[in-house]
Amino acid sequence: MPAATRIDGLDEAVAYLKLFDNETLKAMNKEMYSVMKDLVQETRGMVPGTSPMSGWEKKSLTGAKWGTQLNFTPSKIRTGVRSKIGNVRNKGLNTRERAYLLINANPAGAIYETAGRKTDGATPQGRQFIKNIEERSGMRVIGKQGRLAWRAAINNRAEITVKMGRVVAKYQDMINRRLARY
Repeated sequence: MPAATRIDGLDEAVAYLKLFDNETLKAMNKEMYSVMKDLVQETRGMVPGTSPMSGWEKKSLTGAKWGTQLNFTPSKIRTGVRSKIGNVRNKGLNTRERAYLLINANPAGAIYETAGRKTDGATPQGRQFIKNIEERSGMRVIGKQGRLAWRAAINNRAEITVKMGRVVAKYQDMINRRLARY
């Protein structure tokens, strides 16, 4: 009698679907993105309506190397907030896990999101930049996380965890029923 195969967890389910059923993997990812949609909307709602620092909205950066990409334009920063499927590395374990990420693809939004995350400012100007963002926007970096995405994730952690768990369980059960037939 052949040994029974059972899929447990998201990573195993994704690996199986990549090998045998790409269309079902696309359907699962679509459901995961729909769960993340509310989180994206909440994060977009937290973007300040004006620049947290004077001069960051100025159009004088147009001739600069980066053009206007680094200007603080709230509408562009809001549209830069997206969900993404990717892999994250476990430090020290040399393994990768599938992750559903909330990112800001806009350069100015990424700066706003992460300023002060790695250091509290290596230079006096850096410290002042971080202080200005925190004081004027009321948003602090929480530990090594970002300002907006992390706060939205914390606010919705229980709901997101339950919804994601249901999606994973649905596809895991579907795969296991298929495997049981063979």
